[in-house]
Amino acid sequence: MSLTSTNRTRQQSGCLALLLCLSVWSMAHADPLETAKSPWEWGFGIGVTSWADLADVQSSLGGDFDQYGYALDMSVHRRVQIGHSTLLLGADLGFFSAESGIPGVFEDLIQRGVYLTPSMKLRFGDSGRGHVDLEAGAGWYNTDFAELNCENQGTIIGGPVCTEINESFDANAFGGYLGIRGSFNKWFSASLRAHFADFGEVTGLPTVSGDLGGPIYTLMFGARF
Repeated sequence: MSLTSTNRTRQQSGCLALLLCLSVWSMAHADPLETAKSPWEWGFGIGVTSWADLADVQSSLGGDFDQYGYALDMSVHRRVQIGHSTLLLGADLGFFSAESGIPGVFEDLIQRGVYLTPSMKLRFGDSGRGHVDLEAGAGWYNTDFAELNCENQGTIIGGPVCTEINESFDANAFGGYLGIRGSFNKWFSASLRAHFADFGEVTGLPTVSGDLGGPIYTLMFGARF
């Protein structure tokens, strides 16, 4: 592991420790009357990703990965009232993916990613109206390159059913994100995040160059309830 990667890991570990300390402090100072009104908030969002490092991966087989892909995020947080401010403590589960023109054994490769992060949001404004959240999270990130065989089998929800037929790269990393989310009203919101995770050097396929790191930008639109 390089000195840069070691320093990055220490910084990310420090961010997670700070999140945990703030969570404990917030629960200790929470107003039980305010929290009891409507403590839980669930969120769902879909959108697009931009990952420059992924697009820079070059294979001697030809082709490259798309810089832009799509993302899905689900979250649950508990609202904690601290004076006139609102802090949300919980977790995010997200998925992100991008296609490529790099040929595999059977199909072109596709990038898939997933993250699970404890997270917190500092809210400015009324939760029942328009407001802005500053977001931060840190936890587990995974990405892989795989070949999928997709066939339309007439499922109830429609669309193809995909089966993994080959995997050429898989990596885990400790990472995190910083972001901002704006809510237009009580239900709908939009968020912009920058994710940071160092997956290291790409292996499993002939590459000219390929180190996967951040940032991975996501722009998502969704609902909360």
